[in-house]
Amino acid sequence: MSVGPKKIVLIRSGKYDYGEIELAGSVQIVGPNDTGKTTLINTLQFLYIDDLRRMDFGSYTPEQTRQYYFPNQYSYLLFECLGARGACVIGWRGQSNASGGEPERFCYQGPYDSSDFIDEKDQVREPRDISARLALKEFRQIKSAQEHRELLLPASSRAIFLAACGSLLKWNSPAFSMTIHGWNRLSGTSVRRWKPIR
Repeated sequence: MSVGPKKIVLIRSGKYDYGEIELAGSVQIVGPNDTGKTTLINTLQFLYIDDLRRMDFGSYTPEQTRQYYFPNQYSYLLFECLGARGACVIGWRGQSNASGGEPERFCYQGPYDSSDFIDEKDQVREPRDISARLALKEFRQIKSAQEHRELLLPASSRAIFLAACGSLLKWNSPAFSMTIHGWNRLSGTSVRRWKPIR
């Protein structure tokens, strides 16, 4: 089985009350306007771009984007990935306005389990309860962009394979960022714009 993202989960984020998308094989996103297709695609920035300042959400300001994806402490973006140590989840959690409002990054070992986040009444658990449940799975905050990158790539790796486009690109190279931004705009990304690693 190949390494990389296997599932995206949105909880109280963007237009989604709850969304869980398996990334095995091809994924087609179809729906009427204003139903969350671009919201879903834009979430890939939170996985692949390690610095909020480098993310691009079109005409929306960073504050508007934060409020959209992380309106409060019950908002989550989660990416179940397969890495060198097996399954892990890389996530972002919204914060209350009293705590500064900036979302926090975290990770934990093991596959995504909805019961860690959602209770029997289909309500999002309190953040302290979620943290307690995830503590058993090596939960830790991600404090830096470098730490974020190292979760996705082995320390010796200098490239990432983007399975959706079949290209090997340098992590955080201009071509890599351009590719991610092009996906998010659903426009103009072509193979000619990528510079393969030699």
